Amino acid sequence: MIRADYLFAFLVTLLIFGISSTASSHGDPPEGTQIYSVDGGWVYVTNFGAMSAERPDEYVCEEAFFASESFHVAPLKVNRWVTFSRSTVAVTDDGCHFEQTFDLPTRATDVAVRPSTEEVAFVTRDSGQTDLWYSDDGGLQWNHVGVELSDINPSGIGFIGSEEIVVVGYQTDEETRGTAALMTIDPVSETGSDLVTDDALVYPELLDSSDDTFLWHARREGETEVYWSRTDDIEFGHFPSPNWPTSGALSRDGARAYLGGIDGEGRGVFKAGEDEPSAWEEIVAGHRALCMTEDGDDLLVCGHRRDDDHDLARYNRDDGLQPINDFRDLQGYRSDCPDDSRVMQTCPPVWPELAPYFGIDVEEDHDHGDHDHDHDDHDHDDHDHDHDHGHDDHDDHDHDHDHDGDQEGDVSDDEDSDDESRCTSVGGVFPGSGWLMFFAFVALLKIRMRLDRRTQGPPNFVG
Repeated sequence: MIRADYLFAFLVTLLIFGISSTASSHGDPPEGTQIYSVDGGWVYVTNFGAMSAERPDEYVCEEAFFASESFHVAPLKVNRWVTFSRSTVAVTDDGCHFEQTFDLPTRATDVAVRPSTEEVAFVTRDSGQTDLWYSDDGGLQWNHVGVELSDINPSGIGFIGSEEIVVVGYQTDEETRGTAALMTIDPVSETGSDLVTDDALVYPELLDSSDDTFLWHARREGETEVYWSRTDDIEFGHFPSPNWPTSGALSRDGARAYLGGIDGEGRGVFKAGEDEPSAWEEIVAGHRALCMTEDGDDLLVCGHRRDDDHDLARYNRDDGLQPINDFRDLQGYRSDCPDDSRVMQTCPPVWPELAPYFGIDVEEDHDHGDHDHDHDDHDHDDHDHDHDHGHDDHDDHDHDHDHDGDQEGDVSDDEDSDDESRCTSVGGVFPGSGWLMFFAFVALLKIRMRLDRRTQGPPNFVG
């Protein structure tokens, strides 16, 4: 007979394993994170992969570009992307095959892309060291930019003007920790210039940059302030905001700016022009506006199907807001990719795990493109996943940066390693693993109680 204490140890191990494995499965409610306008249409980056205007009802899973949980996508064209996982940079020319081109020293904090010139950049922070990397050939070759950035913990970067990159972050030395730090850097000449800011501004974040301006926000004495700045005029346009913006965008010529989530309820899309840079007009009321970008004369706006009844929409003054993408209408992963592609090698087992979030019923063997879905939206995120990217509670500065430390390369400790597919987790393979863990826990308690009774002592569930 198996000894009760051995069985107890086994069940503890099973419980711990099950919890950790289940937590690593597709657990975050799916939503958009970034939208790009490029040659050939738009590219929509989500927290489960990416999709494009060419095939809006099919997606490329994050596992196809070696990612898991944390990643960036920098599109050059509608099917030509540079991708960043936790440990590698990869490129694709067709949205199906991905080739690794660079091993990342640590996770990229932020990336910037200028599709017209095929320039791409990324910034990292590890062990108190901030590094900027630059490519002028679409992510094939990378150069480390030799500008000293160790005293800056970066929150965002973007191309500005014709030759520079703007770096937005906060200072890390003991006396000035948290104070806004802004720089422009020429990645070719490897020179940088500090931008003058108010010492009272803390923990800034970059929203967007353009030919000659950039849009950002920061805190001053607990209040949010939004800045539409030029490199020679930081206060070109600025105003206090009742909320931390959910998103922001600039036109490519820098003549127009857009903000999301700055009304009293943390919702809505607002627009300002360079003639009156501090006068913001609400153009879409009540919208989540998770991300946005100009696309010709229109504005692409990321929404949430639960609140906005779409996940991506196109706005113009004549037609208003027109939905163009809803995750509940996804047909699955890209079906036009060759069998030897990364998409076909990694995405088929992931789709059945993702589909239930959208109310889509998919067989495990994945009869691609043939499914039923329920637009009543049982997204598995009915627990009101209303974090607005965490931007409403920044009094405590918990927005993906360690504001109590130096983000010493540990910002992604809670992320999974870059396995090719998270479908191998217990939560992905066994949909009922939650019940398994529950019954294991009940059994564990009963066995422990029996062991405690043998020792003639009172029950002790701690150990």
